[in-house]
Amino acid sequence: MLRIRRLKQTSVALDPAIKLTITHWLQQMRDAVQKSDAPIEKKERLFALINEMQLEVDLDRTPIHAIGELWLTICTYMGEGFKKLEPAARFAERICGALGIAKSLETSRLPPPPKQIEGPKSEQRSNVPKRIETSKSSKKNGFDKAVDDDLPF
Repeated sequence: MLRIRRLKQTSVALDPAIKLTITHWLQQMRDAVQKSDAPIEKKERLFALINEMQLEVDLDRTPIHAIGELWLTICTYMGEGFKKLEPAARFAERICGALGIAKSLETSRLPPPPKQIEGPKSEQRSNVPKRIETSKSSKKNGFDKAVDDDLPF
């Protein structure tokens, strides 16, 4: 149960339009990686991370951290001097922004109202004994004789 709650907190449901947009950005990232001056091994690593990100986006709920490793790898390679990866970094920023906006919209929604318990049905009420009612005139106020309104003095 803890895993399910944690998954809901760290993932977001993306609508089809956002999924399509992120898929387009991932394709643009692939093109930027292909055009970059990075060595083949680093390009293959980036392609693998982009494909993993695509698989995460295709799920019903996309983990928020899915873009993290791809983002860090791009930044690391850019820090090593592969400046032609800058377009890929811009697309990764857009994907981070889209996931952040989707998460903020999801958390700002009101929770569903609690379920209300149904009251007893009329068939069930017929089995309940009815209250016995007494009128005030038949009460004796604790004495055997009726209350006398005349004062003896």
